[in-house]
Amino acid sequence: MFEHVLSNLATAQGCMERIEDNRPVSDVVAKGTAIGKAIRLIGQLNGTLDMERGGEIAASLRALYVYILARLTLANATNDAQIVAEASKLVREVKIGWDQIVTDER
Repeated sequence: MFEHVLSNLATAQGCMERIEDNRPVSDVVAKGTAIGKAIRLIGQLNGTLDMERGGEIAASLRALYVYILARLTLANATNDAQIVAEASKLVREVKIGWDQIVTDER
């Protein structure tokens, strides 16, 4: 799921960098679609957290996901590619942590 989030954020960031004065319209639409998909996926990740058993880690992830969701909403409204880059960096860090857990279990 993290790969899909990162892919959509990369698409949105690329579109944002090409958009000037809401043109070309195709990039504005593609940006909105990609950000929307990323937001839904992060929402799904947030929804899967087991707050009862996850303790402090789940609480920290929830706070991070809520922060990322707020930042992506702002990025979409302001067409700010730097905010998307920040969100991508945060998602990548979480993904690296999960990847390490999977590797350690093998």
